[in-house]
Amino acid sequence: MVLEFPDAVFDLSSEERARAVKRTGRLLEVQGLGAFVQLRIPLALSDGLAMTYEAWLAVDAAGYAKARAGVGIHGSLASQFPPWSREILGKPAQATADAQGRYRLVAGEDAFLTKLVSEEWPHALILTCLPDALR
Repeated sequence: MVLEFPDAVFDLSSEERARAVKRTGRLLEVQGLGAFVQLRIPLALSDGLAMTYEAWLAVDAAGYAKARAGVGIHGSLASQFPPWSREILGKPAQATADAQGRYRLVAGEDAFLTKLVSEEWPHALILTCLPDALR
C-alpha cells in the first residue's frame, strides 16, 4: 500500500501542495514542513504472506543529504497506517537503502517499530484494515 505523501502534507490544500512540494524521486522537500524520504515497511504475515507499506520518514538536513547519497538514514516516521496509527507516527526510526536507492525501515529507536518489521503479524488483522479495493 503506497502512501502518496507524509501525513502533514495531506493537511495542505492542493494549491498549497503544488506551491510547497518539491519531489525528486523518493525524496520530498516541503516548504515549511521539512524533508522526507519514501521508504518501504515490509511486514511478515501469517500463512506465509507478506505486505509492504510505502510510507515516509521525516529527516533533517543531514539525513536528506545522506538519502541523496544513498546511505543509511535516521528520522521519524511521518506516515501512519492502520492498525498501528498511534503507535508509529513520529517514532524515531532508521532505514537502509538497497542497490536501487529504495529505503527500507530496518529498526526503530522505539521498540514497537523494531517489533513491527521483525515479527509475524496475523494476516486477518491487516486485511480488516485495508480498503475494500485492496482486499
